[in-house]
Amino acid sequence: MSHNRITGCVIEQVEEIGWADFGLWFSLLAHRHGERILRMKGIFRFAGGGAPVLIQAAQHLVHRPEHLTTLPNDSPAVSMVLITEGIEHERLRRSFSIMAGRQGTI
Repeated sequence: MSHNRITGCVIEQVEEIGWADFGLWFSLLAHRHGERILRMKGIFRFAGGGAPVLIQAAQHLVHRPEHLTTLPNDSPAVSMVLITEGIEHERLRRSFSIMAGRQGTI
């Protein structure tokens, strides 16, 4: 999806991620590119179990996470859409992949 420099990027991952790892990654992303993150919406299954969590944000504003009751069993652990302006998709995916590979190190 593209309109000038506004694009949509989908990131999905089968494995669960750490809550602290995700929080740090998204905080750094928002600090560096906040004005260019027009929208983020994702459903996450975090390591350690628990209910899936819906997280939504727009620029520097992150809405309160919402715990969901269920998801289909074949859903990926991470399913996130970012609508950005002028941020390369590959950079987003690479930074997310690096963060997700650091499970338990933060």
